[in-house]
Amino acid sequence: MKILLLLIFLINNKFPPRYHTYGEMVDELHYLQINYPEICKVYTIGYSQRFNLPILALRITSYPYIEEQDKPTILFDGIHHASEILGCEMCLYIANKLTSQYYSDSLIKSFVDYLDIWLVPMVNPDGHYITELGLDSLWRKNLRDNNYNGRIDLDYDGVDLNRNYDFLFQLGGSNEPNNRYYRGPYPFSEPEVCAIRDLAERKRFILNVSFHSDKDPRMGERVYYPWRWGNSFSPDYLHIKALTDTFALNIINDANNGTYLSIHGKAEEGGLERNYLYYAYGTFAFTCEMWRGYYPPEEKVDTICERVFLGVKYLLKRILQSHLTIRVLDKKTGLPLKAEVRVLEAYAPPETILPRYTDPIFGRIRRILKPGIYNIEVLKEGYSIVKFAIEIPTNYIKDTTIFLEPEDIIEGRFRKEIIKEKELFDLSGRKSESYPLKTGIFFSKKKKYVNIKIINPTP
Repeated sequence: MKILLLLIFLINNKFPPRYHTYGEMVDELHYLQINYPEICKVYTIGYSQRFNLPILALRITSYPYIEEQDKPTILFDGIHHASEILGCEMCLYIANKLTSQYYSDSLIKSFVDYLDIWLVPMVNPDGHYITELGLDSLWRKNLRDNNYNGRIDLDYDGVDLNRNYDFLFQLGGSNEPNNRYYRGPYPFSEPEVCAIRDLAERKRFILNVSFHSDKDPRMGERVYYPWRWGNSFSPDYLHIKALTDTFALNIINDANNGTYLSIHGKAEEGGLERNYLYYAYGTFAFTCEMWRGYYPPEEKVDTICERVFLGVKYLLKRILQSHLTIRVLDKKTGLPLKAEVRVLEAYAPPETILPRYTDPIFGRIRRILKPGIYNIEVLKEGYSIVKFAIEIPTNYIKDTTIFLEPEDIIEGRFRKEIIKEKELFDLSGRKSESYPLKTGIFFSKKKKYVNIKIINPTP
């Protein structure tokens, strides 16, 4: 009798066909890999808490089978929260657009060739299973067995994955397991969240968009960015707000009478993905609430995704048009160094955000900055400090290589460091023009090397 009632329940609560089940999402990702092997590859980045389901990521870039590539990295993800099923559809929509239009659209081709794009459509496959079965249309959490009884208790089990990241953990969500915002027993207690953390540690994403759809209609069609903390904003406020504002303005709302809103989130919300990625890696991380509720009607899904994709295209184009990238090498050996790079106009002490380091593979760091002149410091223990000013142009990626010299071979009170200036091109293929800096240094496309003096003398 119980089995019959369960079958009747499942038939009456069939998952909407337009939306992907976990199995259909897996099939879709592998279909893309099979049909576009030259530009995409499926990776398993972790496993779910309860059922040990693979958490899959699709990587889209030229030569995707080469693990390490010196390109700007982007992360799109969906379904931190089980019932917010539109996030998976948005990630798959992006994946299909980038692959199917690679050979026919020159802009799409430039995204794939020059960026390293990762998509994780379903961060929470266990929780999504509850949604697929129609057991709880409002289910938010994963399926951690909070009371260790071996059963799935929908009134007690589960952790809100978007409260489980390690940033102001005690301030976010709830410490009560039966609460739908339960943050978990400790930061990164959930393997789903660890999978995103570990991927971010390897890839150092310059940009992240996490797609959600809030049940409160008043919270929908918004883009949240980090952060307001008490009465202060983040050190990158001017730059991240400008990017978020334009991203939101590129997305027409469902009523077709306006655009999405750009709003700062609060640091005191605790362990959200966007707060953690910005705090730990300097990632410009956004939460995009795509709908005023959980389940848009099936006939609206493609239209919503198409509108949001216009904002996504703006973000990808913006990264290719302009940002600062600095590579730090050991002058003696030529090997990459993990060094701290400070942009003094967007700097905060370690108690606010973690230091911004170059990655250890290429010695590279990337920062999204508005065009202008910035003062830079490059620091590494055991090496001389380099300080200089640099100008970020409007339509070019500013790519600079710094050579650090070990302190034990520095001779004299003053010395000079060498910056190797690459010839840069915008998307149209034009060379960048030369321009003076406030320090009096003159960068010229005709010169290969430029000397600068350290501002503070070395004892």
